[in-house]
Amino acid sequence: MNFGRVKNVLIVLLVIINAALAYNLFAGGAASGVPSSETINNTAEILGAKGLSIQTDMISRAARTGRMYALETGADEGALDYIASSLLGGCGKSSPGGGIVKYETEGTPYYLSFRPAGEVDALIPLPVAVSEGGEVKMLRNILRSAGFNLRGTKIEKRDGIVVLTKAVGGIPIEGMELYAEFMAQPEGGVLRITGRAAAGIERRLTAPSPRGIAGLLVDFAVFAQNNGISGEITGISPCYMIDGTYTERLILLPCYQIELGGGMGGVYRIDALSGKIISAIQ
Repeated sequence: MNFGRVKNVLIVLLVIINAALAYNLFAGGAASGVPSSETINNTAEILGAKGLSIQTDMISRAARTGRMYALETGADEGALDYIASSLLGGCGKSSPGGGIVKYETEGTPYYLSFRPAGEVDALIPLPVAVSEGGEVKMLRNILRSAGFNLRGTKIEKRDGIVVLTKAVGGIPIEGMELYAEFMAQPEGGVLRITGRAAAGIERRLTAPSPRGIAGLLVDFAVFAQNNGISGEITGISPCYMIDGTYTERLILLPCYQIELGGGMGGVYRIDALSGKIISAIQ
């Protein structure tokens, strides 16, 4: 028997097995959905060794939230033209710079402006004043008629202001809020809108696949150890965050929010593509 050859074959097999185990752990079973119980237990052990405790069922629940992808959302200029004409009627159009598109009605204070990263600023005339209690329904009707993408949106009234928040596939977008205030005028009313909105449809970007939750938790454990953070992980929830590195496009990053109790505590958001911590609130 050629023992040298057998030894080489065994070494190759061990390398393949270790690579498969590493993929299963650090990708978190992304290809098959929920990680195996072995992967979940190994992840919990790694967290524990770095000063973090977690209930193992929390890992499997987080994995069941479904796949997320890097997205670009926003309307093209033709769609913006339609929205502006619907809300303002006849209006002029200008480009002040920085990718801003602004629409104004001549001889009036009314306008509507869009920035590429989703910022909206508008003062819109209304034919009638809106009665108390009818603001939410009115805003929904106005935006829907103008062609805004309202899929996955929630509209509610908070302290006299109507707030629109948006989610993709039931997953919230942090920082994506539109604020509307209805004001009465001697004749009719005025709608003031500020904030950020995804006026168009979501388009999936070509990007690396999100890492599995087990791998992301290991990334978080390394971050926690390097920064002297310890405690119990009390919550894991998916979210999208606006990529602030882009000013000419509205890019949504798939992330997970990790809540930590005890020890230093805090709320941390981790990029599901890279495994990097992109925000921390302690």
